[in-house]
Amino acid sequence: MVNEYGMTELLSQFWETPLADAEGGAPESDDDDLAHRSLAGPPWIRTRILDPHRLTPVPPGEAGLLQHLDLANLHSVSALLTEDQGVAVTPWRFRVLGRQPGAEPRGCSLSMEELASARIQGEGTGMTDHFQGWQFPPGADMAVQSETVSDLEVATLAPGESVRLLDLLEAAGAGLLALPVLERARRLGAVGLRLRDPGDPLRREAEDRLPAHAALSGPVARQLLDRMSEQWTPEALERLVHLEFSDPRVLDDFRIRPEAGDQVCAVGDRLAFHVGSGNVAGVGVTSLLRSLVVGTPVLLKPGRGDVVLPVLAARALADAFPEAARALAVAYWPGQSAPPELESRALERAGRVVVYGGMEVVGAFRARLPGHTPLIAYHHRVSAAAVAREVLMEEEEARQVARAAAMAMAAYDQQGCVSPHIFWIEEGAAISPESWARLLARELEALEASLPSRPTAEVSARVQAVRGEAEMDRALGTDTLVLAPDHTGWTVICESGFAFGGACGGRTARVQAIHHLDSLATLLTPWGGILQSVAVESPEPKRTHLAKALVRVGVSRITTLTRQPWPDPWWLHDGSGPLRALVNWASLEVPEPGLPPT
Repeated sequence: MVNEYGMTELLSQFWETPLADAEGGAPESDDDDLAHRSLAGPPWIRTRILDPHRLTPVPPGEAGLLQHLDLANLHSVSALLTEDQGVAVTPWRFRVLGRQPGAEPRGCSLSMEELASARIQGEGTGMTDHFQGWQFPPGADMAVQSETVSDLEVATLAPGESVRLLDLLEAAGAGLLALPVLERARRLGAVGLRLRDPGDPLRREAEDRLPAHAALSGPVARQLLDRMSEQWTPEALERLVHLEFSDPRVLDDFRIRPEAGDQVCAVGDRLAFHVGSGNVAGVGVTSLLRSLVVGTPVLLKPGRGDVVLPVLAARALADAFPEAARALAVAYWPGQSAPPELESRALERAGRVVVYGGMEVVGAFRARLPGHTPLIAYHHRVSAAAVAREVLMEEEEARQVARAAAMAMAAYDQQGCVSPHIFWIEEGAAISPESWARLLARELEALEASLPSRPTAEVSARVQAVRGEAEMDRALGTDTLVLAPDHTGWTVICESGFAFGGACGGRTARVQAIHHLDSLATLLTPWGGILQSVAVESPEPKRTHLAKALVRVGVSRITTLTRQPWPDPWWLHDGSGPLRALVNWASLEVPEPGLPPT
């Protein structure tokens, strides 16, 4: 039998070459010896093996991503970068080793994933390569059928089980509300305590799983765990409640509002449905803890890159806070043209839906919601930084600002909405915008030793495209400078004027010279709807003056570069309190004196 390797995007195919393999000394291939099978295509197609981070050819004999150049693609793209791993056998033949870790299986690799999953499960020893992407309430005993999607096991509930799961979650709300809100906050903090403890099995599993699932290097993943788990401790959650509600007891009972002459209470929903974003690990845990703090049972669908931590958090609650664990279900399923029954049922029954994601994702969920159901949307936003000339008069101070900027970019590998992408540098200082860009480039390169980047093939392709555009601009005569190593771990593009652009990721910085920061707010007015945080490095009173102008055009958070990637749990997320957005308010009016009851 001779196997074929091809894809819809290519007009040509590759075929096994058993005779050539035999001549080269390789043993005959069979069903259990996949490693020795090599493939060759027609003379008009070439395959390159590329480093997944640099997208440059690897040395002979090393594995990398397969890139195919097919001249038969006459009216289509001729070069196709895949997420398949392979190694060259000769200049004309290669072997396929499988999918890049974390890549979604496609086509025939789906069946290969199933075979690999069966083999791993059959061995039954140690931690498997696949992570269970769900955690249902303790004792629920849901009837599920699991399938493997890349490195995740995904559950599909049997018919009727979706309704039963939602019924169980709603019923568990009474157990949550039986406890005072501050007691709930303290007990929910077990999640943060366990994920902060280096000796805890959950923390160790998070460190093992997170790099591959979230596309982060080990050191960056550990930093993220340390900083994010600070927000999930008992102390942080208690303080969040106090700062959101001046009298937290308003979440437990009616409280007198003297200035209005009535009593009020804040009430959560019978059930909430939260949809996470796939680009920042930890967002799902923050989201589910917020819901449980206000006493609302929640079904969380985490994003693709944020499955590990919510599932581990649910496990922590099953041990430390069973009442909360019974009010929580975490389940990942891939986006599909026909949503699973659980998603449709949840949208029908949820009292509130929270969605993190791009504009299209938010719009799609909004269109499917009943008109009376509130939607809390945290859509795609861009963060940036503004640096005043006053802090660029001395090289050492300018270097400190550049170091803080590099650290802010390295957090999450610039995947979060609070990661800075654009740096507006005020002209007229001893350190020019171009000189500061070079300082930033040096700091980014230095970080590769302590917090190495780990760009995916998709991010590397975007970075290469952005670099190419900038180099083309320079060739056309613009005052553009591209500072970049021979890999795609970081990039600094210095431009001579303001030009608002989207987020590329991959630690890519656009450094833009601006004559006066006073003009920045006016320049940003057209993009007010997608601005998030702006770090302002400037002395007072100039800093506050600029902050007042920026908030008027839509910026919801003015901060520093050091604090920018790590907002406090009580930050005004997109301009509103995160807990107050999850409750309804009710008033109990006092009868007027002397009037008989009606």
